[in-house]
Parts: sequence; structure tokens; C-alpha cells
Amino acid sequence: MTTAQQGYTFDHGTANGDNCNGAKFYYKRNSYALEFYSANTNTPDRTETPKFQETLGRYYYRPVEKPTTVEPDAVFVGWYLNPECTGEEYDISAHTMPANNIALYAKWVNGLYTVRTYTDDTLGTPYTYEGYSGVQGNIEKYTLATAPTNPKKDGCVFVGWFYKDGEAEKPFSFTMPITRDYNLYPKFDDQVSIEYTVHYYKTGTCNGKGKDGHGAEPFVGSNAKKVLPGKNQHQ
Repeated sequence: MTTAQQGYTFDHGTANGDNCNGAKFYYKRNSYALEFYSANTNTPDRTETPKFQETLGRYYYRPVEKPTTVEPDAVFVGWYLNPECTGEEYDISAHTMPANNIALYAKWVNGLYTVRTYTDDTLGTPYTYEGYSGVQGNIEKYTLATAPTNPKKDGCVFVGWFYKDGEAEKPFSFTMPITRDYNLYPKFDDQVSIEYTVHYYKTGTCNGKGKDGHGAEPFVGSNAKKVLPGKNQHQ
């Protein structure tokens, strides 16, 4: 009698003599269930039966039915080995069928969006720098994009990021949960320089006058310059 190897079932054998020397034994490769769950975790949307060690790439399935727990614009992002869809995504094309059944669960997210930054409102030139491409893609709905370093413009102060909503211009904050695609551009404000002088007077004098009412000369004077935002915003 022979023992079947894992993944195989004994089919038949041929004896050659009383002690079975030279006997041949034949096995069949077992088939196992490959189940895909999407709409719910109780009933599979699809079931395949690949044979042991068969490449699974040909069985790839992109689900259509969404669970009721996600929004209508939810996007399928991969298959996982547990209903919670935690851990590493299961790449079907990189696996062969093991000697057991497999249940795969579809992960859905409520929309994936892209945030792009540009140098001005013409949206012609991406705003980039070393380590930042100007594009943040696959941002899950209701999560946050990462704020880039504020752009600079000579003689101006950075006001903030803006985007067009139809014909209306609206401010954007990177603390806003993402619910759509955004094309952002910066706005700047002119700097206004105001020069003033600070005077220091000796003790006992007030507003430049001594106790006797006569003028008191400051013994220290310093010039200072303060830069304030102007009133003319521009890109």
C-alpha cells in the first residue's frame, strides 16, 4: 500500500512480482476551492477549482458587486486573505494553488483621488522640488493629503493654496479631508515696507520732555524696518 503525497490522490498502481519491485503508482493532482468574496463574507461571488500547484493568475477576478458598507463611488483595491482586509495584499498572479482551499476578500475604499500642485492658476507648470513630484495619487476618501513646502516668490509673501470650483476660486487647506480631485495653485501678496525709528530716553523724561518741560534729547536711536502684507494678491 502507498501513501499519497500532499496535494495528490492515489489513482492506481501496477505490481511487478510478489514484492512489488518495480511497481508503478499513479496519482491524480487534487483540485481545491478558490473562493472570491466581495458583496458579503458569507456567500462567495465566484468559486474556481484550480489543481494543486496550478498558477492562479488565469483566475484573476475583478469584482463588481460592492458590499452595502461602502459608498457608491467605492473603488476596489485588491484581494486579501481575511475579511478585515488587513495585512499584505494577495497578488494572485504571484501564487500557485496550495494543497488547501483559499478564500479571498475584496477590499473597497470610498474613492481614490489625486491632488496636484502647480506654480500658478494657468495649471501649466507643476510645482515640484527635490523629493516632491507635485502629484499625490491614490488618496483615500476622507483622508488627508500631505502639505508640500510653501512656494516662494521674490518680494512677496505666500498667502495659501487655491483651486477652482467651477468659476469660483476657493481656498484650500491641507487639513481638509479629501473628497475629490484637486488642482492647486499658490497665491502671493505684495510685501509693504514701513520704516520707523525707535527713541530711548533717560529715566525721568517723558515723551521727549524733561521734568521742567524742556526738550530732552534721546541718547539712543535705532532705525527698524517691518514688512507687512499688502493688499494686492496675485499668483
